[in-house]
Amino acid sequence: ARHPVILRYQALNLWSANGRERLTTRVKSAVQKVCGTRLNYRQSLRERAIAIRCEDSAMADADVKLAGLFNGESARLADRGRIVVAAAP
Repeated sequence: ARHPVILRYQALNLWSANGRERLTTRVKSAVQKVCGTRLNYRQSLRERAIAIRCEDSAMADADVKLAGLFNGESARLADRGRIVVAAAP
């Protein structure tokens, strides 16, 4: 099983476009880490297909979390001040 990545965002101003962009970039990087994406590495078609499915699933989950944060709904999230990026089981 892949371990989730926890990103802390307290230092980012999520009211600003720059802060949102920085968090989104960090999330995308975390998705690649969680899914074992290897840039500049020749993967087999099977390995790449698995990585793409993982990335799509993890990013869809993260997008829901980001939308909640960006819409000011962070109080509804269990882990205030951090976002957990994880691969689907």
